Amino acid sequence: GRQNVNDSKIVEVARYPNRVHAEQVRGFLESEGIPAMLRFDDAGGMRPELAFVGRVTLMVFEENLEEARQLIKAAETETGPETEDPSE
Repeated sequence: GRQNVNDSKIVEVARYPNRVHAEQVRGFLESEGIPAMLRFDDAGGMRPELAFVGRVTLMVFEENLEEARQLIKAAETETGPETEDPSE
């Protein structure tokens, strides 16, 4: 059965330089059924201007980590400049 979410450890899956990119990836993971959350290095909200220059950490539950990594990698391969996929 599914683990109780309360028992799950939340771990870092990726870091992004800005909130916009991180929000896009978070939305993508959630559309794939993986709950994700963002952590901002903005001094706990005391200095919101840092959210735009600081790094944004994308967090997922530990049991979803591997799947999340693979989805992100696949998504970035699709949208990145390297569009040739040797397996096609």
